[in-house]
Amino acid sequence: MRKIFILFFLFSSTLAFSKDKIDYLSLGVGINDFLKRNKTMEGIVEYKFYPSFLKFHPMLGFMATVEKVTFTYGGVSLDLNLNKRVVFAPSFCAGYYTNGSGKDMGYPLEFRTGLEISLGLNDKSRVGILAYHTSNAKLGHRNPGTESLDLFYSFPIFRH
Repeated sequence: MRKIFILFFLFSSTLAFSKDKIDYLSLGVGINDFLKRNKTMEGIVEYKFYPSFLKFHPMLGFMATVEKVTFTYGGVSLDLNLNKRVVFAPSFCAGYYTNGSGKDMGYPLEFRTGLEISLGLNDKSRVGILAYHTSNAKLGHRNPGTESLDLFYSFPIFRH
């Protein structure tokens, strides 16, 4: 995932930054740890704020699985328009992880790097796919990491 971010930032000058002055609330469902044997269902709620800082939008979020895993996080997202309707948005977040009866990630501080691609609808809402990796960056006694894949719907909350 790190290599993808490096390549993305090297070539991002060809993309247009989103000019929307809108706060978005996203709701999503998907599969946690989808690359491993112990897959489980998850739900996410995210709030992306405008105004942006150097084109990065602050964001807050919450993820929970059916195994009572929770991850509460904050970070930044960068909305880039591939064309008039398609938005590509890498993100980076840090937050507090609890494992419930799910996967022991080895440390309560976890980091999330994600990529989303969405289609903008006429009412300024978006539907898309979010893929992200969560790990503790080797801070804990274990660092198994997880990968998640979610479908989401974002709707505008506040226009500035």
